[in-house]
Parts: sequence; structure tokens; C-alpha cells
Amino acid sequence: MFNDLGLCRQAQGRYAESEEMFRRALEVREAFLKPGHIEVAETLNDLGGLYYSQGRYARAESLLIRAREMREQALGPEHPEVAETLHNLSAVRFARGRYAEADSLLARAISIRQAVLGAKHPDLAASLFNRAQSCLVRGRYGEADSLHREALRIRSRHSDRTIRQWS
Repeated sequence: MFNDLGLCRQAQGRYAESEEMFRRALEVREAFLKPGHIEVAETLNDLGGLYYSQGRYARAESLLIRAREMREQALGPEHPEVAETLHNLSAVRFARGRYAEADSLLARAISIRQAVLGAKHPDLAASLFNRAQSCLVRGRYGEADSLHREALRIRSRHSDRTIRQWS
């Protein structure tokens, strides 16, 4: 319940309240669930996303690393929720100027999303777009162009859905 309220407050731009809800969710979940439970990982991922959106990259990164480890342990390394956390962690690394690390995380997220969600899924488009940005800042223009084009092809099929990306 607190986690959902945190997401709602974040969507409304009420970040202090969102953080409080996520912290309460984390406190409750860690107190009552087994260590490494998937719902704890969900809250870590969501709180990490909030911190990323606020430019609090060190805090975001530590939470997202924990979330990724828990999700991999609980769900396996090829699960879409693992890909979600890899995508989010890559955004933090990109924002911190660690482009090669961001690119590597995105490559893995893309691989999982293509295999599990399919080549036309909007989450795949978001990771392709972000990887294109990573390629651009490192001067890999041909690869960036190809990735952008593929992301746009997918995005055009889902114009009514929001696609999360760095911009």
C-alpha cells in the first residue's frame, strides 16, 4: 500500500511525500517479509528511481544495485523485472558520466527484453533509445542512428503509451 502511494505521489510531483511513502514501505516490507523478498526489491527499485529523478545519484545507485541483486536471486537473471532495474541503473551510471557501464547494463536489459517481452514491446524501445544516447556521447554515430530508428519504429506502434527514457 505504501509503495503504491509512493508511486502516486511521485507521479503528482510530490517528491517529499513520495520518499516518505517509499521509506515506510521499505520499513514494513523488511520487517515482515523474508530477506531478499521480491516486494523489498520493488520498493528499492522505486525509491532508487525517485532518487534518480531528483539527481541523488549515489543514493539511487546503491538502492538499484540491491534491487538488482534481489531480483536476480528471486526471479532469475533473465526476468523482465531484472531488465527494469538494469535499465534504471544504467540511467544513473549515464548521469554520472559512466557511459561504458551504462551501455553494458543497457545491452543486457535489451537482450532480456527482446527475449522475454518481444521485439515490439515499448519497454524495449526505452532501452534502445537510452542505448542510442549512450552511443552518441561516445561517438558511435552509426550504431546510435540504428538504435534510434528501431526505438522509433516500436514507439510509433505504441504512440498512446508512455515510454520511460532519460530525456
